Amino acid sequence: MKTWLTTFALCTAVPLVLDSATLPCPSNPIPPTPEPNFEVIEPAHARAYVERIYPLAVQLEEQCGMPIPVSLGIACLESGYGRSHYAQKRNNHLGIRSYQGGQAGYRHFSSVEACFDYFGQLLSKERYAPLQAIEANDLAAYLAGLQACGFNHRDSYTQKMHTIIRFLNLEQVVPQEVA
Repeated sequence: MKTWLTTFALCTAVPLVLDSATLPCPSNPIPPTPEPNFEVIEPAHARAYVERIYPLAVQLEEQCGMPIPVSLGIACLESGYGRSHYAQKRNNHLGIRSYQGGQAGYRHFSSVEACFDYFGQLLSKERYAPLQAIEANDLAAYLAGLQACGFNHRDSYTQKMHTIIRFLNLEQVVPQEVA
């Protein structure tokens, strides 16, 4: 059975503001941008949310090869760490859209598990096949590949993903077997 074992380290004493302009990361090739300005999030809440969806991220990696830190980052960004209306009322933690009659909206899922399963099915489509050639530990290349495949066309989205992954130390998240 896989479990949450990582160096996932956050200070729990004070709330943090997720703002890439204030995050120290001298070796990061992505230049800081003032655009990502997420609301104040309690580190304990962020940790609890990531721990809750971690098993689903592991399953998603096994299903379609999406690196765990990327799926965790997408869920954190798209659901507001599980607090958004769509996450709470529609079990949509990944920002999955639906289009009917020329109208766009957010898809409703019966469970969070169904949301992640559907996301894996989407990523298994031909349009995302180039992602299979990217090394799982090359998160920057994977995020760029997602965008190149048409996942999200906004440049700021990729920058926000890098910010969340760095802030939560998600690049350190790896599945480990329990004895």
